[in-house]
Amino acid sequence: MTTERTIRYSVPGVGMFATTERTWPHGKVMVQNADGRWLPKGHVNLFSVQHNGRTIGGKRVRGVVTDHQCDAACLNAKGHLCECSCGGANHGAGVAVTVGA
Repeated sequence: MTTERTIRYSVPGVGMFATTERTWPHGKVMVQNADGRWLPKGHVNLFSVQHNGRTIGGKRVRGVVTDHQCDAACLNAKGHLCECSCGGANHGAGVAVTVGA
């Protein structure tokens, strides 16, 4: 059975993007890039966007669960680090552009 989950990437100077990570039954993990291509997890340009004629790579949102209550600052965040009760699950969700929708 193929499983999917939404993950977010922060692209410096451009914004936050939500995309899909798909795990195939044989264990291969692919991520949909901003241009719609599916790339294997670990690919050098795993998530990148074209902006002002340049390719800019993004950083996957990384979360650490803390006692800090998840709030609007987390939902509207644009960076790639999250330290609150959601552990990154809600980080940037309010500003993320969905890829492949």
